[in-house]
Amino acid sequence: SYYIVVPVSTNGIALLGDQNKFVSLGKKRVSNLEINDTIKTSIIFTKEEKVITLFGYAKQLPKILAKNGSVKDLSYNKESKLFTVTIIKGKTNQDNLVIN
Repeated sequence: SYYIVVPVSTNGIALLGDQNKFVSLGKKRVSNLEINDTIKTSIIFTKEEKVITLFGYAKQLPKILAKNGSVKDLSYNKESKLFTVTIIKGKTNQDNLVIN
C-alpha cells in the first residue's frame, strides 16, 4: 500500500502535491506550506517545466489563486472528493498559491 499523509486545513482541504509522483510534496517542488483556514504554498518549477498538475482533497470544489502564473483545468470529483489543477508557469520559476 502507498499512503500520503498531509495536514488538513480547518475548512477541510489538503494539498497532496504533484500528481503521479512518488514524492508528491518534495522540498524541490513545495518550498513553503502554511495551513490554517486556507492553504498558502510556494510551488517551484524547473527551468524546463511550463505546466504542472497538482492534486488534493476537499469537501467541495476549492478556489485556487496563482499569484505569479495562472490556474487552468480545475476539476473535482464529488464522490472521491479529490481535485486536480494545472498550474501554468509565470515569469519566474516560483508561484505562490492560495487554496480555499
